Amino acid sequence: MPLLAKSRTAATLVVLVPGYLLAVTNSWASVWKLFGASNQPIAAITLTTATAYRAHAKLPKRYTLVPAVFMLATSSAALAWEAFAPGTGYFAAAPAYDLGILCVVLPVLPGLVMHRFARVLLGLDQGPSVAPGPGGHPSFR
Repeated sequence: MPLLAKSRTAATLVVLVPGYLLAVTNSWASVWKLFGASNQPIAAITLTTATAYRAHAKLPKRYTLVPAVFMLATSSAALAWEAFAPGTGYFAAAPAYDLGILCVVLPVLPGLVMHRFARVLLGLDQGPSVAPGPGGHPSFR
């Protein structure tokens, strides 16, 4: 059994120590902007999933598709601004390349999900041929 599962103290320290280090070094301010912007692509993926369900159920898709596209567009623009803003961006005068690269890469996953969804929705691509059964996908057993 892993140490974190056995010891509540070790599990607590895994959460508290990084938070303490962020607070002491005053690094939380730069990470907080990314944390706020990273929630929006998750919302876009969730809304895309809801749109896929609505499409499958033959329900109107616009109620979830329009907000999904809006969430992806606004969060991508915000992350691009955080990365490339003149004077304050992560690639500006005092560069923070790790956070800048994260800003650039973060919108890619929701963008790929929405691209795949659009291809399936428009009939340009086939969706999954067989849905996993009640036991889940065989490779996860």
